[in-house]
Amino acid sequence: MLLIYLASWMALVLAESDPTKVCLPDQIQAYMYTVETDATSLAVMDFTKKIIASFTGNASIVEDLANKTSYITDATGSCFSSPLLANSVFPQCLPATAVKLGDIYIGLDTSSLPLQTWQYPIDRGVLKVAFSNQPNELRHPVLTRYSDGHSITVSTFFFNVTTTITKPELLNIPDLCPPKVIV
Repeated sequence: MLLIYLASWMALVLAESDPTKVCLPDQIQAYMYTVETDATSLAVMDFTKKIIASFTGNASIVEDLANKTSYITDATGSCFSSPLLANSVFPQCLPATAVKLGDIYIGLDTSSLPLQTWQYPIDRGVLKVAFSNQPNELRHPVLTRYSDGHSITVSTFFFNVTTTITKPELLNIPDLCPPKVIV
């Protein structure tokens, strides 16, 4: 009996430490607050369509994961496209290179929110992610922190997270969005 218990416990530990099993739902919408820029944006992720978008009120970014292209519309309505960096996008599931940092809690007593923290290399730096880890509830990012190890740090809080996309129009790829010309 003890052997069965130990085997079951070990399988649970191994599954929990496999980063590729830590995944977001197919669709997610959240507000994001970036500390360094004091900016709030609406993020919409539809992994079934392979499109991620964010909108800050005067500008938007649509990332087409299938075609590896980013479409950026500025406050004037001008749009340009550029290649999407291979590992600069928040993936649906953590990559195999992710390393679990540990479990933490925010709050007190029974009202605390359990978080699971991970880090992995991304776009010339490291991304640390704290996911909600409430049993039988939506797993979502609560906090991310990107650092290039030198001078760039970006800390982002996620709030009002839902699996309902209320602004699907943000996922539309702009019709006229030529490649950015580098002079």
